[in-house]
Amino acid sequence: SSLHLLDTPAEDRFVRITHLAAAFFAVPIAYVALIDTDRQSVKSSQGICQQQTSRAASFCQYTIHRDGPFVIPDTHLHPLGKNHPLVIGEPFARFYAGVPLAGPQGKKIGTFCLIDIKPREFTEEHIARLMAFAAIVERELNLGEIIEVQSELLKTRHELLAAQDKLTHAALRRTADRAGGAGRRGHLRGDEAGRAQPFPVRRLVGCGELEHGFRPACRAGRHHHPG
Repeated sequence: SSLHLLDTPAEDRFVRITHLAAAFFAVPIAYVALIDTDRQSVKSSQGICQQQTSRAASFCQYTIHRDGPFVIPDTHLHPLGKNHPLVIGEPFARFYAGVPLAGPQGKKIGTFCLIDIKPREFTEEHIARLMAFAAIVERELNLGEIIEVQSELLKTRHELLAAQDKLTHAALRRTADRAGGAGRRGHLRGDEAGRAQPFPVRRLVGCGELEHGFRPACRAGRHHHPG
């Protein structure tokens, strides 16, 4: 879908580039085309009104398969220009130059092109300038995708942080619950220990019996053994 830009309205960022390129190269037509399976959609153009054509009716179908610029100085002398719709019909192209445009993953998604209605020589310097313009367009095309990816990454990060906060709060609650339970159990064990404490035992000096319950007898015994 060419970075979700196919069939979208023209944007100022591309319009400025195509207008500047047309003026710089002194050509009547400059445009950014996005190539789909069977059609070509013009994202921005200077000098042409048609916004969509079949892929077979374009020169860009040849450009997009290349790794570098594709230049036809005179379409009447080039085998691809014979009976081509853009040559025998509007805009009656006699000159064509195009550079393939790649997306973030390197897949070619479109072209940046110039058309003139008269033949012309295109020097190495011209080609270098054309590639510089194409690089600007390519960066703009990919910028939208990069921003979209960054937005998705930020959204995912926020979701992960929110999930982490929930897990942290849940872990803290469990820790607090365990601590509270342990405290209650310790308190209960302390109460049970208090209830099980044996009755105080006290010894009587000089008497082999417990003081409790035998105090009179012990005292009586002391009267039978005067000191």
